[in-house]
Amino acid sequence: AAVEAACADAGDETVLPVTQSMLATLAGVTRQTANKFFDDAEAAGVIRRDARGRITVSDRPGLQA
Repeated sequence: AAVEAACADAGDETVLPVTQSMLATLAGVTRQTANKFFDDAEAAGVIRRDARGRITVSDRPGLQA
């Protein structure tokens, strides 16, 4: 809920102002496991990552699938 409250909703996209490491910790997985998920999700066009550590969710239904 805290992450959801901090998300910036930009129309059809949601920017998560947290790092991959922070999300891994929240999910209770290693950073390597989280990065594998992020690599797959980015390749599928569900998310985008930038050099500042932000993650943009561009396909929320696809992320939930």
